[in-house]
Order: sequence, then structure tokens, then C-alpha cells
Amino acid sequence: KNIKKYIDRLRPLEGKTIKIEVQVLAFGDKVAIVGIPGEMFTEMGMKIKENSPFEITIISGYTNGYIGYIPTPEAYESLSYESTVTIIEKDSCRKIYETAVNLLEKLKS
Repeated sequence: KNIKKYIDRLRPLEGKTIKIEVQVLAFGDKVAIVGIPGEMFTEMGMKIKENSPFEITIISGYTNGYIGYIPTPEAYESLSYESTVTIIEKDSCRKIYETAVNLLEKLKS
């Protein structure tokens, strides 16, 4: 029942361009928080952390909205549950990752 509510709420957005906001906040020069409006796969969150110029980077999902699952490109190939119910295109995870890392680098400099 809950998944039906989730799908019914997001389905009208399918096939449309969705603009989302990725936020990056810094606390001093060692700690940063990346806010993403969805549920990003752990692998991509870890990749953001690994490529962040900050000593500590925290990934916060469900921030400033919710676009559903944000699967990795590999998840689409394996037809994971999340990749079959998401409304976003296969390349979205990479775009969000690149945006987050670019913002982190800008904020650090």
C-alpha cells in the first residue's frame, strides 16, 4: 500500500525535466554537508565523500524535496527494485555526483 502511494505521487513527473537543488554547506574548513532531494545509493554517496576536499563530508538525503530513488547506472543494468520504480533517467546519479563534487570544490577554495 505504501509503495502505491509513493508511485502515485511521483508518476506525474515521469518523462518530464525535473530541476532539483543540490546544497553544500561547510562548517569551517573541515566539515561539509551535501543535501540531495532523494534517496541516493550508498555507492554514490561514498564516491562523493572520497572525492570531497573536506576531511568530513556528510550526505543528507531527502533534503529540500524528494524525487525518489537515485540509482547508480549499474543498478539499471541489474534491474534492481529501485531502478524499476524510479522516475529519473539513468544518468541522473552521475549528474548529481558531479554537481555535488563541483560545489564542494568551489566552497573549499
